[in-house]
Amino acid sequence: MKRINTATKAVDLFGPGKHGFKPGNVLGGESPTKLSAEWFNAIQEEAANLVEQLFGAELDGEAVNQLATLFAAKFATLAPLHDAPLTGIPTAPTAAPGTDTNQIATMAAVKAALNDLVGAAPGVLDTLEEFAIALANDPNFAATLTASLALKAPLASPALTGDPTAPTQALGDDSTRLATTAFVAAALAAVYSPPFESAEIAFAPGASFRALAHGLGSRPMTVRSFLRCKTADLGYQVGDEVPVMISTGGTTSYNITAYAIDETYLGYIIGSGLHIHRLSDGAIVDNSANAARWRYFIRAWKV
Repeated sequence: MKRINTATKAVDLFGPGKHGFKPGNVLGGESPTKLSAEWFNAIQEEAANLVEQLFGAELDGEAVNQLATLFAAKFATLAPLHDAPLTGIPTAPTAAPGTDTNQIATMAAVKAALNDLVGAAPGVLDTLEEFAIALANDPNFAATLTASLALKAPLASPALTGDPTAPTQALGDDSTRLATTAFVAAALAAVYSPPFESAEIAFAPGASFRALAHGLGSRPMTVRSFLRCKTADLGYQVGDEVPVMISTGGTTSYNITAYAIDETYLGYIIGSGLHIHRLSDGAIVDNSANAARWRYFIRAWKV
């Protein structure tokens, strides 16, 4: 912008070097400020450049308010400093990470801050909603977790109360796994289960080998033969039992033998005769048993 600088200028009218115009005084012999083509051309180009360069418009020689109209239109597209209602895609410089001022936070700054917050969290835990879901939407999650942990037992020397449970292991398990009451009951049942006892068998000396189903479910470990008195005989009363001992009696076999075959059957055989030992006058007396007065039966145990 060029100031008036003719010889009749009002020197320093607006301050040092800021010349202006003076009306002059004809009666007082003072001439008014003369204008120059140079000054008018400068004013013209300043105004014309506003229209053409600032607003990008062509000069309208017929208009006397072109600048005013262009400025009004330009101001309508600008935001006020106070409560600016920005539209479109406004931009601003992106603040450095960690900035804590009233500087505008751009999308890039927000994204960088969120990335720093999320860090290396997996995709299912990279939003606040996912965090909330993971914490069961509990605003007192820390207290809830502490209370829950107080109800848990330590791995080392836990002092369990109430009715704790555990998987029941298979019979025969020989490890450090927990033994439940069900396991103990099954183990005791296997050891102390009631023995198998056959019905009374009328013995027939010299009978051949026979099989007998025991129903224990596993091969018995112990099998015993007994004679039960049916009629008082040889000093025994009805119901007395005499274990049968394996014996050959010299060259004549008169033993009764019973044994386990498998998880289903026992085997037994009655020899050529049956003798019962009894005590008489301090000595053991060997007597032949009367088949009509005695019955044979077998017991078998799992262990």
